[in-house]
Amino acid sequence: MKLSADRELAVKIARDKSLSTHLLPEIPPHARRILDVGCHDGHILEALGFPQDCEVFGCDIDPEALAAARRYLPQATFSLARAEELPYPDSYFDFVFSRGATLAFEIPKALLEINRVLRVGGRLWLSLHRWKDIRFILGGDFRARPLRTLAFGAYAAMNSGLFHYTGKLVPYPLNRSRIMTFQTETRMRRELQRAGFGGIRFPEGRFFVVSAYKNPPNSLVV
Repeated sequence: MKLSADRELAVKIARDKSLSTHLLPEIPPHARRILDVGCHDGHILEALGFPQDCEVFGCDIDPEALAAARRYLPQATFSLARAEELPYPDSYFDFVFSRGATLAFEIPKALLEINRVLRVGGRLWLSLHRWKDIRFILGGDFRARPLRTLAFGAYAAMNSGLFHYTGKLVPYPLNRSRIMTFQTETRMRRELQRAGFGGIRFPEGRFFVVSAYKNPPNSLVV
Protein backbone atom coordinates (compact mmCIF):
# COMPACT_ATOMS: atom_id res chain seq x y z
CA MET A 1 0.00 0.00 0.00
CA LYS A 2 2.85 2.38 0.87
CA LEU A 3 4.56 1.65 -2.47
CA SER A 4 1.35 2.61 -4.32
CA ALA A 5 1.01 5.85 -2.35
CA ASP A 6 4.68 6.76 -2.80
CA ARG A 7 4.53 6.07 -6.51
CA GLU A 8 1.36 8.09 -6.98
CA LEU A 9 3.03 11.02 -5.22
CA ALA A 10 6.16 10.62 -7.38
CA VAL A 11 4.08 10.80 -10.58
CA LYS A 12 2.25 13.88 -9.29
CA ILE A 13 5.51 15.62 -8.40
CA ALA A 14 7.11 14.72 -11.74
CA ARG A 15 4.17 16.32 -13.59
CA ASP A 16 4.06 19.52 -11.52
CA LYS A 17 5.75 22.25 -13.57
CA SER A 18 5.50 24.71 -10.69
CA LEU A 19 8.06 22.78 -8.61
CA SER A 20 11.74 23.68 -8.69
CA THR A 21 12.54 19.98 -9.06
CA HIS A 22 10.45 19.59 -12.23
CA LEU A 23 12.56 17.95 -14.94
CA LEU A 24 11.21 15.81 -17.76
CA PRO A 25 12.73 15.11 -21.16
CA GLU A 26 11.08 16.59 -24.23
CA ILE A 27 9.94 13.71 -26.43
CA PRO A 28 10.82 14.30 -30.12
CA PRO A 29 7.58 14.70 -32.10
CA HIS A 30 8.18 11.75 -34.44
CA ALA A 31 9.56 9.30 -31.83
CA ARG A 32 7.54 6.08 -31.78
CA ARG A 33 9.94 3.68 -30.04
CA ILE A 34 11.10 5.08 -26.71
CA LEU A 35 13.35 3.66 -23.98
CA ASP A 36 13.84 4.81 -20.37
CA VAL A 37 17.17 3.47 -19.05
CA GLY A 38 17.08 3.19 -15.27
CA CYS A 39 13.31 3.50 -15.27
CA HIS A 40 12.79 2.33 -11.64
CA ASP A 41 9.02 1.87 -11.16
CA GLY A 42 8.07 3.66 -14.38
CA HIS A 43 6.81 6.84 -12.75
CA ILE A 44 8.69 9.11 -15.17
CA LEU A 45 7.26 7.22 -18.14
CA GLU A 46 3.78 7.59 -16.65
CA ALA A 47 4.31 11.29 -15.97
CA LEU A 48 5.35 11.87 -19.58
CA GLY A 49 2.40 10.13 -21.21
CA PHE A 50 2.60 8.90 -24.80
CA PRO A 51 0.45 8.64 -27.92
CA GLN A 52 -1.30 5.32 -28.44
CA ASP A 53 0.95 4.38 -31.34
CA CYS A 54 4.17 4.62 -29.28
CA GLU A 55 6.09 1.53 -28.22
CA VAL A 56 7.37 2.28 -24.71
CA PHE A 57 10.17 0.37 -23.00
CA GLY A 58 12.01 0.62 -19.70
CA CYS A 59 14.88 -1.22 -18.06
CA ASP A 60 16.27 -1.26 -14.54
CA ILE A 61 18.31 -3.47 -12.19
CA ASP A 62 15.69 -3.51 -9.41
CA PRO A 63 13.23 -6.44 -9.83
CA GLU A 64 10.79 -5.06 -7.24
CA ALA A 65 10.62 -1.68 -8.94
CA LEU A 66 10.09 -3.34 -12.32
CA ALA A 67 7.24 -5.42 -10.90
CA ALA A 68 5.52 -2.18 -9.87
CA ALA A 69 6.19 -0.66 -13.30
CA ARG A 70 4.52 -3.63 -15.00
CA ARG A 71 1.45 -3.31 -12.77
CA TYR A 72 0.96 0.38 -13.42
CA LEU A 73 2.00 0.45 -17.09
CA PRO A 74 0.87 -2.86 -18.62
CA GLN A 75 1.03 -1.38 -22.10
CA ALA A 76 4.82 -0.86 -21.78
CA THR A 77 7.59 -3.46 -21.92
CA PHE A 78 10.05 -3.66 -19.02
CA SER A 79 13.30 -5.61 -18.77
CA LEU A 80 15.71 -6.44 -15.96
CA ALA A 81 18.90 -5.09 -17.50
CA ARG A 82 21.86 -2.81 -16.95
CA ALA A 83 22.60 0.24 -19.09
CA GLU A 84 25.87 -1.43 -20.12
CA GLU A 85 24.08 -4.51 -21.54
CA LEU A 86 20.80 -3.50 -23.14
CA PRO A 87 18.67 -6.43 -24.37
CA TYR A 88 17.39 -4.72 -27.51
CA PRO A 89 18.14 -4.98 -31.25
CA ASP A 90 20.50 -2.62 -33.04
CA SER A 91 19.00 0.66 -34.28
CA TYR A 92 15.62 -0.06 -32.68
CA PHE A 93 14.74 3.16 -30.82
CA ASP A 94 13.93 6.69 -31.92
CA PHE A 95 14.54 8.17 -28.46
CA VAL A 96 16.43 6.99 -25.38
CA PHE A 97 16.52 8.89 -22.11
CA SER A 98 17.61 8.47 -18.51
CA ARG A 99 16.56 10.73 -15.67
CA GLY A 100 18.48 10.49 -12.40
CA ALA A 101 20.28 7.18 -13.01
CA THR A 102 23.40 8.21 -14.93
CA LEU A 103 25.56 8.50 -11.82
CA ALA A 104 25.29 4.70 -11.39
CA PHE A 105 26.26 3.87 -15.01
CA GLU A 106 29.64 2.75 -16.27
CA ILE A 107 29.25 5.69 -18.62
CA PRO A 108 31.56 4.84 -21.55
CA LYS A 109 30.04 1.36 -21.93
CA ALA A 110 26.49 2.63 -21.37
CA LEU A 111 26.87 5.30 -24.07
CA LEU A 112 28.11 2.72 -26.57
CA GLU A 113 25.11 0.50 -25.81
CA ILE A 114 22.65 3.37 -26.10
CA ASN A 115 24.22 4.36 -29.40
CA ARG A 116 23.89 0.77 -30.62
CA VAL A 117 20.15 0.56 -29.93
CA LEU A 118 19.35 4.01 -31.38
CA ARG A 119 18.61 4.45 -35.05
CA VAL A 120 20.79 6.91 -36.98
CA GLY A 121 19.51 10.37 -36.11
CA GLY A 122 17.77 9.02 -33.00
CA ARG A 123 17.87 11.27 -29.95
CA LEU A 124 19.46 10.82 -26.54
CA TRP A 125 18.63 12.81 -23.39
CA LEU A 126 20.40 12.40 -20.04
CA SER A 127 20.10 14.17 -16.73
CA LEU A 128 23.58 14.35 -15.21
CA HIS A 129 25.07 15.08 -11.80
CA ARG A 130 27.56 17.82 -10.96
CA TRP A 131 30.26 17.14 -8.37
CA LYS A 132 28.52 19.42 -5.86
CA ASP A 133 25.46 17.13 -5.97
CA ILE A 134 27.29 14.60 -3.78
CA ARG A 135 26.20 16.45 -0.65
CA PHE A 136 22.54 16.05 -1.56
CA ILE A 137 22.73 12.47 -2.80
CA LEU A 138 24.71 11.10 0.16
CA GLY A 139 23.62 13.58 2.82
CA GLY A 140 20.49 11.65 3.75
CA ASP A 141 22.50 8.56 4.74
CA PHE A 142 25.13 10.33 6.82
CA ARG A 143 23.29 10.52 10.13
CA ALA A 144 22.30 6.84 10.10
CA ARG A 145 25.59 5.45 8.73
CA PRO A 146 28.31 8.10 8.99
CA LEU A 147 31.40 5.92 8.49
CA ARG A 148 29.92 3.93 5.61
CA THR A 149 28.66 7.11 3.97
CA LEU A 150 32.05 8.82 4.33
CA ALA A 151 33.80 5.83 2.78
CA PHE A 152 31.43 5.71 -0.16
CA GLY A 153 31.57 9.49 -0.57
CA ALA A 154 35.37 9.41 -0.71
CA TYR A 155 35.21 6.67 -3.33
CA ALA A 156 32.64 8.62 -5.39
CA ALA A 157 34.78 11.77 -5.29
CA MET A 158 37.92 9.92 -6.37
CA ASN A 159 36.05 8.02 -9.07
CA SER A 160 34.64 11.26 -10.41
CA GLY A 161 38.12 12.76 -10.62
CA LEU A 162 39.41 9.65 -12.35
CA PHE A 163 36.57 9.83 -14.87
CA HIS A 164 37.09 13.53 -15.54
CA TYR A 165 40.82 13.23 -16.23
CA THR A 166 41.04 9.77 -17.86
CA GLY A 167 37.55 8.64 -18.89
CA LYS A 168 37.94 5.52 -16.75
CA LEU A 169 35.73 4.30 -13.90
CA VAL A 170 36.18 1.69 -11.19
CA PRO A 171 33.56 -0.10 -9.06
CA TYR A 172 33.29 0.51 -5.33
CA PRO A 173 35.98 -1.69 -3.68
CA LEU A 174 33.69 -2.71 -0.79
CA ASN A 175 30.85 -3.71 -3.13
CA ARG A 176 31.95 -4.22 -6.70
CA SER A 177 28.38 -4.31 -7.99
CA ARG A 178 28.12 -0.58 -7.21
CA ILE A 179 29.53 2.33 -9.15
CA MET A 180 29.07 6.05 -8.76
CA THR A 181 30.42 9.06 -10.57
CA PHE A 182 29.66 12.75 -10.92
CA GLN A 183 30.20 14.32 -14.31
CA THR A 184 31.63 17.36 -16.02
CA GLU A 185 30.58 18.85 -19.34
CA THR A 186 34.09 18.44 -20.75
CA ARG A 187 34.32 14.72 -20.07
CA MET A 188 30.74 13.95 -21.07
CA ARG A 189 31.21 15.72 -24.39
CA ARG A 190 34.32 13.63 -25.10
CA GLU A 191 32.61 10.37 -24.16
CA LEU A 192 29.54 11.15 -26.24
CA GLN A 193 31.71 11.92 -29.25
CA ARG A 194 33.68 8.71 -28.75
CA ALA A 195 30.45 6.72 -28.57
CA GLY A 196 29.27 8.13 -31.91
CA PHE A 197 26.99 11.02 -30.94
CA GLY A 198 26.75 14.45 -32.52
CA GLY A 199 24.66 17.57 -32.03
CA ILE A 200 25.72 17.55 -28.38
CA ARG A 201 23.98 20.26 -26.37
CA PHE A 202 24.16 21.23 -22.69
CA PRO A 203 21.26 23.66 -22.24
CA GLU A 204 21.74 26.40 -19.69
CA GLY A 205 19.46 26.26 -16.69
CA ARG A 206 18.96 24.89 -13.22
CA PHE A 207 19.67 21.30 -14.21
CA PHE A 208 22.70 19.59 -15.72
CA VAL A 209 21.34 17.83 -18.79
CA VAL A 210 22.67 16.86 -22.20
CA SER A 211 20.99 15.99 -25.48
CA ALA A 212 22.54 14.49 -28.61
CA TYR A 213 21.75 12.40 -31.66
CA LYS A 214 23.30 9.29 -33.15
CA ASN A 215 25.69 10.09 -35.97
CA PRO A 216 25.78 8.01 -39.16
CA PRO A 217 28.70 5.54 -39.20
CA ASN A 218 32.07 7.08 -40.11
CA SER A 219 30.66 10.61 -39.99
CA LEU A 220 32.56 13.62 -38.73
CA VAL A 221 31.90 14.57 -35.11
CA VAL A 222 29.63 17.61 -34.77
